[in-house]
Amino acid sequence: MVQFCFAEGIQFFNNFVPSSWNSEDGLPGNSVTDIVQDTKGYIYIGTYEGLVRFDGIEFTVINKSYDKKYNFVSARSLFIDSRGNLWNGSNDEGVFCIGKDDSVRKFSTLDGLPNNSIRDLCEDREGNIWVGTSSGIALISPEGKVFIPEGLEDLIEDNNILVKNLFCDSAGRIWICTALQNRLYVYSGRRFSVYDGITSIKNPSVNYVTQDSSGAFWFGVSPYYLLKKNGEEETLFDAGGISQKGTLVNCIFHDSAGNVWFSTDTGLGVLSGGEISYFSEKQGLVDDKVVKIMEDRESNIWIGTDRGGIEKLSQSQFRIIKNNETINAVVEDTFRKVIWLASDKGVRCYDQKKFIENPLTEYCENIRVRDINITDAGDVLVSTYAQLGVIKYTRDGKIISWTEKDGLTGNRTRCTLLHSGGDLYIATTNGLNIVKGFSKDGEIITI
Repeated sequence: MVQFCFAEGIQFFNNFVPSSWNSEDGLPGNSVTDIVQDTKGYIYIGTYEGLVRFDGIEFTVINKSYDKKYNFVSARSLFIDSRGNLWNGSNDEGVFCIGKDDSVRKFSTLDGLPNNSIRDLCEDREGNIWVGTSSGIALISPEGKVFIPEGLEDLIEDNNILVKNLFCDSAGRIWICTALQNRLYVYSGRRFSVYDGITSIKNPSVNYVTQDSSGAFWFGVSPYYLLKKNGEEETLFDAGGISQKGTLVNCIFHDSAGNVWFSTDTGLGVLSGGEISYFSEKQGLVDDKVVKIMEDRESNIWIGTDRGGIEKLSQSQFRIIKNNETINAVVEDTFRKVIWLASDKGVRCYDQKKFIENPLTEYCENIRVRDINITDAGDVLVSTYAQLGVIKYTRDGKIISWTEKDGLTGNRTRCTLLHSGGDLYIATTNGLNIVKGFSKDGEIITI
């Protein structure tokens, strides 16, 4: 089954507090290639100018200038293996294993790698490190032996492959993304095969593959799709956002809360609760071209960008709901299970997930509202600062109002109070008014 799901907005991101760092803050450059966190809690950042360790305060640039034993300049792809070693795949110098004891071991074409330009790294169940390069794949055994897995050359026409993404799934299979049409490879049972399981897109070009906690697979498919495959069922999400120009899903990440984050070259997206929210430079993202997403131990989300350095999104202690309006009053409606807000642009109704429309919000559109409250009977009382005076919105949906025509001393009302005796007190800019016998819509007297 194929479903096309699309929504847009930034409501999800309103619940985060952003922090960002770039070359002015200590990064050696603004072009970030990768981000990981090691077993000690340090954040490691890949850049073309070196491997960067961040302790939350200071950046330490690790390369051959820092210490000659780190015989590399760039850090293009980073990986923490099951033994806690940090692997750095450089741009053109091979791959380096930095041990927990701070030892460094280098692997290059001299040791058997097909190319020194490293594009991605992963680990299989046997502890082998898979190395994806710009022209082929190699494995590094736990003992440090480099070898080339056999069989892939039989599936490649030009005997060359530029690896975009490597992933080891829960069954121990290795996935190799090339971004070429119909060229997603799987290594299983010590043999390679071309994966043809995607049926909702003809001739798919897959840039990224990962797996969620339920076992479902997620694919980033050109030009701008997220594809979830759970058994035979496929769900296709349009990830193009407001503008699909140039969009490419190049990273997919599942956070600890079950949200699906994806990075593109036109901003950051999150699939949460069946809806997609977007975050771009227009909303404050440091750079629209996002290359990597990572969650740290404290559930902060780290974003690596191509030109803007790094950005961290931390959960706010407050839930922020923006509507770009002045809110004058707020009240909980336990009868309708909603929140009512008095705004300078009308009455707003919020149902814990989104703003909703109803007869009262439509009736008060573009009217300045100073106060709003709920009676014991479930009536909504609205004090407007306009020609509508005071409005009563009943449980059964009727709208009743009191204005100057009904005897109010003025239509500009500030607040209301329902007296225990059953009278409604109305404060206006021209004095106090009382609706005698409010429950029966009684007459107005002025004081």
